Amino acid sequence: MINTIIKRDGTQENFDADKLNKWGEWASTSLGKNVAWGDVVLNAVSVLGEKATSIELQNALIDTCLNKRTWSYNRMAGRLETSMLYKRAFSDRPLVMDSKWGNVPLLKSLHTLLVTKNLMSSDFYNDFSDEEYAELGRELNHDLDLTYPHYQIKQITNKYSLKDRTSDEVYETPQFIYMRVAMRMAQNKPDRIKHA
Repeated sequence: MINTIIKRDGTQENFDADKLNKWGEWASTSLGKNVAWGDVVLNAVSVLGEKATSIELQNALIDTCLNKRTWSYNRMAGRLETSMLYKRAFSDRPLVMDSKWGNVPLLKSLHTLLVTKNLMSSDFYNDFSDEEYAELGRELNHDLDLTYPHYQIKQITNKYSLKDRTSDEVYETPQFIYMRVAMRMAQNKPDRIKHA
């Protein structure tokens, strides 16, 4: 049974079952009676020792969901994977955050970082004005990332996200990937920003 959790920054804290239960309940949001989040939490805790990292705990939750082999549990695993992805991509980065989304950066701020990391062409970046970046950023809906099943989150981030392949540092989440691709496709088109 877990007694101690080691957080991402290396600090340790006592294991809090209520916190984990809230996490499991959140991950099962909108899945109703198709998942038994309490069983997922109990199983994840049972496979870990007295001391575990928060990442190990979250991976145990994901593995438990995936072992159930149902669509609903795969969606629950997707929500858990997405939350880990957002922490990996945006925690401890010099980014200007979007006030609407809180823990998600502005589109232009993310692209600025990608240019400085040599992961994005400055020609592409400079082709869009501040106004266009602001307008495109307003079209993003990061809540959609929480609706994807696990396999979809893994596939898009493994295949299409801009990341440092040597360190496996991730810089993009699905909505940012989709927007970057759309921007690239529309880059040289007249009236490239149109509303349906």
